[in-house]
Amino acid sequence: MLDAEANMLCSLFGTCDEEDEGVSMASDIIFRHFESGQTALMQDECGNLTTDRDRIISLMYVPLIQNLLYASYKLATKMSNEETLIQRDRGHGIFFAKAMQPKLASCAQDVADIVARNLLVPKSEEPMQDGYAEVKLALERTYDCLGLQCEDIGGILEDPLSQANVKYAPGAEPCGFAVFDASAPQPQDGVDAGVVVAVVLSVLAFAAVVVLLAWRVAYARGAERARFIMRTPEASPTSPSPPGGETVIGSVIGTRTEEVPVADDGTSLKI
Repeated sequence: MLDAEANMLCSLFGTCDEEDEGVSMASDIIFRHFESGQTALMQDECGNLTTDRDRIISLMYVPLIQNLLYASYKLATKMSNEETLIQRDRGHGIFFAKAMQPKLASCAQDVADIVARNLLVPKSEEPMQDGYAEVKLALERTYDCLGLQCEDIGGILEDPLSQANVKYAPGAEPCGFAVFDASAPQPQDGVDAGVVVAVVLSVLAFAAVVVLLAWRVAYARGAERARFIMRTPEASPTSPSPPGGETVIGSVIGTRTEEVPVADDGTSLKI
């Protein structure tokens, strides 16, 4: 029964074996593990049997989860517009929800509660009050506990009959599936002019700061080493001229003074 269910649902969830048409990947892998286990028994290698057994048990949950997801999706999106079809979908949801309740509760009680709240409801109440996304996310949280991966379950295809263009129904993609949003702004080729201007202005500002700091350092060092005081008789008429007609042009702090003759008339330069 589970093998037939898995083979039927694989075309709806995109989980069919590409090399074996009409056969689900779950069924194919299960039979491979059966063969591997049989070989291990014949070779008296019982230690490998637990791996085969655990994987077989995990994959047997695939059609149950897929049926539960598909019934939830149809009820949430109201795909069926006839009363008989709606009741059929509700019956499927109730059946597979009850079938999975014990295992879901052992993995995460809150997940079992979410499934029950949305599918195990009286006939007078509308199912899927929390929406498909809530139920889908809840079930996906149990995949690790069930020993399953996202690709084992797949997603609900928008058009199962289209093999050339595989596209998932909105909101029913496999877990971990990246949805491309065409309306979102895409990165442009080339360099943004605003970025170039910002970089140039930053470089110029940095260079200006470096030049200013260098000038201040040089000025401070020069002020510490020497201080020139320019004095002439014309600039200071009240100041007496040095004896002998000498003119003091400048003085350097911290240096000794020497007289250097500069002309035949006896005028000297005092440094």
